[in-house]
Amino acid sequence: MSPRRQLVVLIVVVVAAISVVVAPSAFGTDSVPAGTLTGSVSLVDQQWYCRGPVNLTSVTVVIKNAQTDAIHFASGCTGTIGKVTVVQYHGDGIIVGPGSHDLRIGGGSIRCYGHDVGKHQDGIQAMGGQRITFTGLDDQCMSANNSAMFISEGGNNVQLPTDITCVSCYFAGAGFPVRIAVSLRSGIRNSRVCPGKFGSVRISPDVAQSPVDVGTVIVTPGTGSCPGLPRRRRRPRRPRRRRRPPRRPPLRSPRRRRRPVSPSPRGTSTRTAASPLARPRCAAHG
Repeated sequence: MSPRRQLVVLIVVVVAAISVVVAPSAFGTDSVPAGTLTGSVSLVDQQWYCRGPVNLTSVTVVIKNAQTDAIHFASGCTGTIGKVTVVQYHGDGIIVGPGSHDLRIGGGSIRCYGHDVGKHQDGIQAMGGQRITFTGLDDQCMSANNSAMFISEGGNNVQLPTDITCVSCYFAGAGFPVRIAVSLRSGIRNSRVCPGKFGSVRISPDVAQSPVDVGTVIVTPGTGSCPGLPRRRRRPRRPRRRRRPPRRPPLRSPRRRRRPVSPSPRGTSTRTAASPLARPRCAAHG
């Protein structure tokens, strides 16, 4: 083989080797873009912010001694999270903020056991975001004073929550476990809801545009993990008092009418000897 041909063969082999090394990282389906957060996140008494691309296996946040929310999907958050685990004693479980988009959460659980005084607590509060999908999430925010999942645009009107859905999820806690208000094409699909104190799913038709409530199953209270509805306390009845018969006035004998006495002239006495009122006169002693 001539030296020229040997050089051509060597160049072909080197190019083939470089293509094999570069192809999986640059063009493969399992590639991860540069700057993407990978692995797992685990925090205690500290809020986790998602501000960029993620490809996480799991996110675990436990809030016991800090007055803060657990997870916040902020502007720029996008990608995939395999599982979320939230334990909350103070604030919200997960906040979906404006600017987050195209995010998939594979499953996990949310548990709420308390909240700060005056705190508006939800398991999930979606105030913005686009195309955020939760799948198979077990959301039991039992201490929530609003909802287990609340979808409504934030007070600053930055972004309308759009296509925020939870598929095959379970909700329990608060007066209405699921509330859908100011939003677009957002809600729940094929999910189970344990009734709260006031109902199961509350949709505000005047502000919710094309709300999603498809295949929802209302769980019977008292079965499985769905607690029974609290019974209303009845005021104890006061014992009835027996009515006493009205008191009758005592019987009085009729008054005898006195006969009128005719007036007598002065110096004369009206008493006679036959009168029983006449005083006997004593004889004078000698």
